[in-house]
Amino acid sequence: MKLRLLAAKLGSTDFEIWVKHEAEGYPQVCDVPDYRQLGMSISGHFDFGLKRVNNAPIPPALIEQIAGKGWSQLQMRESAASIDAVLQEGNGINLDLSNLILLIQGKIYAGSACQQVTGFVGHAAIVEVSNSIRNRILELTIELEKRISGIGDFQLQKVEKQPEVVSQIFHQTIHGTMTNIQSSGDDAHIQIAVQSNDVGSLKAALSEAGMNSDTSAELAELISSEKPKSDEPSGLSAKVRNWLSQRLNDGVDEGIKGGVGALSKVAQEAAMQYWGLK
Repeated sequence: MKLRLLAAKLGSTDFEIWVKHEAEGYPQVCDVPDYRQLGMSISGHFDFGLKRVNNAPIPPALIEQIAGKGWSQLQMRESAASIDAVLQEGNGINLDLSNLILLIQGKIYAGSACQQVTGFVGHAAIVEVSNSIRNRILELTIELEKRISGIGDFQLQKVEKQPEVVSQIFHQTIHGTMTNIQSSGDDAHIQIAVQSNDVGSLKAALSEAGMNSDTSAELAELISSEKPKSDEPSGLSAKVRNWLSQRLNDGVDEGIKGGVGALSKVAQEAAMQYWGLK
């Protein structure tokens, strides 16, 4: 409950939605985070006419090839409390994959008829999901306490909304989208964390690298307005490259911590993360 109040107070929509989904479960219309996607073992009953084989293993890679990756993984959408309840039973999760039969019929074992398909996710994998949720909550709380005053004592009336900063911390901690950049010069250690197609986190990352708000907004607009072409290995569109060229030619670093030498690296890394190119 406290975490939901904090998310609302800080003004980060992504943070608030994540807390809501972890507390109440993820609806079918939403993708689940990577730590909630679990591989499963798959087996089936096959009739060869004079012989029947039960619980014959089916390689997940083969299922992915025939039916798609979605059939070889369990997206665990239950709330954190429900996951803990499943752990108390200690039996893992058995899944009825009857709908898969039509897709794989005649494609697994030659000369056989598939009569039943089941999946199983072990207890240990569910434990890891529960641990991942707890660890992310802890790490997120610690990072927010470091960067935003008033959170440590939970004095919410004194906490100011900082959506861009919170968005960067959130995506870095929850999704792990962060890259370290080293360059020459003083204080040249730069961390870049941008969520794919999230202009807010793009602006926050550029500001965190040293740019003022106007410059970070300008570059973020250029990056987000034009996706790089496939033959542009730098991950930068023509507009962004022209913007960089003007600054580099004039020796203007736009406040980047590593100086002019780091400006291109920061822009390139931010653009590639924004467009999901790495």
